[in-house]
Amino acid sequence: MSHISSNHKQDRGLSTHGSEPTVPAKRRTMLAHKPYVRSSLMIGAVILVLSACGQPTFGHPSEPGGKVPADLKRFYDQKLTFGSCEGYATTDDDAKDFANDTFKCARLEVPLDYQNPGGRTAQIALLRVPAKGKPSKRIGSLLLNPGGPGYSGMSYAVMVAKDLANSPIAKQFDLIGFDPRGVAASTPALDCFTDAEREADKLVNSINSGGKDYTDHETRQLYQKCAERSGGEDVLAHVGTRDVARDMDVLRAVLGDDKLSFFGASYGTWLGAIYAETFPQNVRAMVLDGAIDPTTGTTERRLVQFAGFQRAFDNMAAFCAKTPTCPLGTDPKQATAAFQQIVRPLIDKPIITADGARCVL
Repeated sequence: MSHISSNHKQDRGLSTHGSEPTVPAKRRTMLAHKPYVRSSLMIGAVILVLSACGQPTFGHPSEPGGKVPADLKRFYDQKLTFGSCEGYATTDDDAKDFANDTFKCARLEVPLDYQNPGGRTAQIALLRVPAKGKPSKRIGSLLLNPGGPGYSGMSYAVMVAKDLANSPIAKQFDLIGFDPRGVAASTPALDCFTDAEREADKLVNSINSGGKDYTDHETRQLYQKCAERSGGEDVLAHVGTRDVARDMDVLRAVLGDDKLSFFGASYGTWLGAIYAETFPQNVRAMVLDGAIDPTTGTTERRLVQFAGFQRAFDNMAAFCAKTPTCPLGTDPKQATAAFQQIVRPLIDKPIITADGARCVL
């Protein structure tokens, strides 16, 4: 865990699954892997930081300076209607996971452009896992973001609820997973590539990693296609981190919390940092795990990340080499070459899964 912060001195103040619905192909997203809550040490730190301030607090909407601008008041004053999560899933796995009467879902209305709150709006999909403990011990809501950017917070809330099922966190907080604007069940949702294009591995490379780099002309074509499929250029212009941070503050207020409790992983740490910068007086406590330096550019950040991947691989290889049956061999210095020998053939001959999808590198 890279960073923990709290500026709040004192707080005032799973059931059976049903049928297994199938998600239509057009609604499926390419969320191939889901982040996870790492280690009992990290979980213990979450419990320590978020539970340290005792009693529950319920409050009113507030913006920087403590006053909601008149043209945003209708968003801060809205009432959420929680109900069944049926219809919120965007993957088959989510459809199975969400079919749990314990989980409740709703949609939050926010301005697409906060500089034009009377214009188009966006709908933020969220999933709530109610606190399991006594109401008198409830602290408030804990907003969750798994990173990406682009991963579903709704899916993440289900995962965290399982991992923290017996912890004080699950007893004292409502776990709130939300799909950031442009993602999964929130609308409008970004839809820049067809399934066929994803299968053909045509996703954009932001750094040369052996794949195809886009020319300026191809980039403009991609932008236009993405805008057309996602609801317009104004949608692409307002799916940034600062937009999401402002959505979080509306959500905080609508949930009835004076101050925000937040857990973010990977890119979610950047989101948490931007929220704290924008709404410093509205932060109760944050846990930022695997922090990203918001001052670095994409290329530099990726290079640092890739170097970290290599260090982690080397550590894993050294551990594996102690076992005679290690697939990478018993010489850690040869592990990278052994790994490349195993996976590189998949570039030209991908594995075909049971449903016909290709597993590409």
